[in-house]
Amino acid sequence: MKTRKQITFIVICAVLSVVLTACSGIQTYSTNENINNLASLNNIPEVPSFPPTVDYFQYINFEPDYNHSDLRLWGWSKNSNVAYTIKRNLDPMDGNIITAVIFNTIDNTIVWQDLLNSNDYNENEYNAAFNNFIKSFISRAGQNGIEFTQEASPQGQADFKGLPVRHNNQIVNITVETGRRIDDWHEVYGSIGSYRIIAERDGRRKTIYEKILERPVMDIISCGYIINPFDNMALIVIGEYFWAFEGYDVRYVLTGCHLSTGFR
Repeated sequence: MKTRKQITFIVICAVLSVVLTACSGIQTYSTNENINNLASLNNIPEVPSFPPTVDYFQYINFEPDYNHSDLRLWGWSKNSNVAYTIKRNLDPMDGNIITAVIFNTIDNTIVWQDLLNSNDYNENEYNAAFNNFIKSFISRAGQNGIEFTQEASPQGQADFKGLPVRHNNQIVNITVETGRRIDDWHEVYGSIGSYRIIAERDGRRKTIYEKILERPVMDIISCGYIINPFDNMALIVIGEYFWAFEGYDVRYVLTGCHLSTGFR
């Protein structure tokens, strides 16, 4: 017969086992296992693993308090669509949201978009929901002619470069013009209420992106660019530096820039 101490020890071990199982039940989307399992599903295009992560601040003198956003570029189509995912960790212990996007860089419009919120599922449901989400994204990307980055370039996202844009003997400078707005708590949130991204070459300029912000931000950061492998275009990576949970975080914005047309 087990003593009271032995029974107590067994109960504690059982509780710890349940807790550890619950904590490990939800996998992050940075693992390769989920993607490898998708290769046999419904004849979707095979992707060996997630595209690599990139330090989007490596070319600038900037270090954010936090960077809870994980931006990954999956590939391009010949008509200048780009497929990417952004995983954003919510406030601590609140899960994450993954947004999958097919984006047209010619007119900066979203062709297709889907979202997966880990808070909508318990630990037993999330893995299946994640697999279905990525499966749908890869399938839709294939339907839109996306050629996956890792197949087109063994270096993957290593092609991310610092500004100015240099390509085909062209140099295009990227600058940010901001509009000031003073709201309550602007000392904390910031006072940039709007901004536009300007591309300039040979003394001529054009606006490639502009936005009026719902809430002011502290700064707008020009991170760098990725060249479109099928056209004379660049994808410019911008960061909105805003107040988040107990500190400042970065929200990525992508915009296309044709390197030879539209300048005045």
